[in-house]
Amino acid sequence: MSTIESQTTQKALLEYKWQAAGVVTIGLFLSMLDNTIVSVALPAMRQDLNTTFQTITWVATAYFLAQAAVIPITGYLSDRQGTKAVFVSALAIFLVGSILCAAATSKEMLIFARVVQGIGGGALMPTSFAIAYKAFPRDEWGRATSAIGVPVLLAPVLGPVIGGLLTSEFGWRAIFAINLPIAGAGVVLALLVLRNRSSELGAAAPVESRFDLIGFGLCVLSFTTLIYGLTEAGLQGWTDPGVDRIFVGGAVLLALLVWTEWVTPNPVLDFRLFLIGPFARANILLWLVAASFYGTLFLIPYFFENVIGTSALSAGEILIGQGVAAAISIAVAGELYNKVGPRALVGVGTACLAAGTIGFTQL
Repeated sequence: MSTIESQTTQKALLEYKWQAAGVVTIGLFLSMLDNTIVSVALPAMRQDLNTTFQTITWVATAYFLAQAAVIPITGYLSDRQGTKAVFVSALAIFLVGSILCAAATSKEMLIFARVVQGIGGGALMPTSFAIAYKAFPRDEWGRATSAIGVPVLLAPVLGPVIGGLLTSEFGWRAIFAINLPIAGAGVVLALLVLRNRSSELGAAAPVESRFDLIGFGLCVLSFTTLIYGLTEAGLQGWTDPGVDRIFVGGAVLLALLVWTEWVTPNPVLDFRLFLIGPFARANILLWLVAASFYGTLFLIPYFFENVIGTSALSAGEILIGQGVAAAISIAVAGELYNKVGPRALVGVGTACLAAGTIGFTQL
């Protein structure tokens, strides 16, 4: 290959990796945004649809349940259909769900629409990271994580702000209508920019295997049961007998899932990866960080709006500082990763998160 051809190829690779990162960021931002954008709009939804608080919380819960249910099958579909096909399909499903949410005339229709939206949103998350890691060289994965990691932290924080503004000015349906032009543009850009399965960087032909239908079914049942139990515990209390039975059922299903996937040759969730020490420790830490970080994004707006009595917009604005700080820190961490390694970054980040959480207890 001549020097000119080599330079042209390198330039094309450089341009594509940032183009791909930009496209998947659209889908990832929307997926994460709709985790929290409804938090400040729930009181308005409850009043407009004439329902109870316990029922309207399912607008948020249904989205989480659908996300949890679809994530296990996303990797399987991506290996066989290609990440581009899965990403475009997921974003289109999310778009349809948003249209249904904006047009909902009853609580049942709204909850169903959120399930549709969650299916698309859940598939967008792992697919977006897969596309980015294939587009970036391995030694730039820290930079790739930084490039698409901003919406992971920024979008949920901006959710209450955007939701509060739209709900106050235009009504709760606007928080779903705003997705339509963004998701539509994302579908078009994905079709034009992202590479097909045959030309994905580093892609290899998957080994054909029978789909683990039993494992997938147990994934859906165990995850949804446990999340449903957490939701009911928040409403009914942790000592409620019905909540205890839900958790016992979820724990039994989860144990059955682990055993089934352990002995299955091609599991939909390979729990044997947790035998790898760094992988197991990283996932446990990520779970703890996500639980403490994202939990505040629901509790803080609800506290200020329903206890202190602030408006939906003011409740959302309180979290602006957290979003800006998160965006700055993830951008800096992406650049420092290859220089100082993950241990120092994780240590400092966890300490800051702990300090902030302690501060929240004094509100």
